[in-house]
Amino acid sequence: MGRERARAGQFIFLCITGLIFFLLSGCTTLQKLFIPPPGVPEEKVEKQPEPPQPEFEGLERAVQQLPQPEFEGLERAAQLFKQGDYEGSLKENQKVLSRAGKNLPGDRALFNIGLIYAHGEYPKKDYENSLLFFSNVIMDYPQSPLAEEAKIWIRVLRENEKLKEVIEDFQEIQKQQKHLPTPLEELERAAQLFKQGDYEGSLKENQRVLSRAGKNLPGDRALFNIGLIYADRENPKKDCEKSLLFFNKIMTDYPQSPLVHEAKIWVRVLRENEKLKEVIEKYKEVDIAVEEKQRERSR
Repeated sequence: MGRERARAGQFIFLCITGLIFFLLSGCTTLQKLFIPPPGVPEEKVEKQPEPPQPEFEGLERAVQQLPQPEFEGLERAAQLFKQGDYEGSLKENQKVLSRAGKNLPGDRALFNIGLIYAHGEYPKKDYENSLLFFSNVIMDYPQSPLAEEAKIWIRVLRENEKLKEVIEDFQEIQKQQKHLPTPLEELERAAQLFKQGDYEGSLKENQRVLSRAGKNLPGDRALFNIGLIYADRENPKKDCEKSLLFFNKIMTDYPQSPLVHEAKIWVRVLRENEKLKEVIEKYKEVDIAVEEKQRERSR
């Protein structure tokens, strides 16, 4: 009898101690604190369910207090989203949001709508709308566990928008480059204008080729064409000095060009012409002097 009373006293003492420790800690499970009476195997003792963790207790209480229709609406919205019915899911989330206002589970409805508008397979995908709803989660529900995730989504979507702008800029540049005529096309255009007597137009086309080519091909052809334009006697702005300048430049900048030999010939011819002009000018001066003398004698 004495032993049984002692065991019963020990059992009561241990149970009271375990209960006090459980209440103080708030996180140790009842299953671990429950000690079976002496002589009773532990596996035969009915195990009690673990209490909810403290960080989820408030959430579970909030869930239990919310009207059931809102959660049924969220469940339907989730099913429709999985099935690819984005419009249906959007409507269900909007219904939940209209009933919840700024109460739970309005944060989840807003977040879901943001996800729908960000989804790549949604035909009406709209990042601006997605950013708007994620921002509303943060503003209307700052204490919601979804607020931090919404911030991440906002950063990702904004970065995505910046990347899209960069890609669009590159595509625009490529588009413009595709529409730009090639140097050979510009040279052909310059030749046509030259034949039509449009020396200014031909000069501009050749200068455009030269500016892009620099000292690379077909810069030699552009220089040669400009030399011809300034050497043409029908060009109102004919200028032998400029013509010589461009022909000489072919020899200095493109010594291996097949046009060098022809440019040398042009240089010799133009210089001979200049000399002949000088001779003619001298003869003219002589003639003028002779005429003046004859006039003086006739007086």
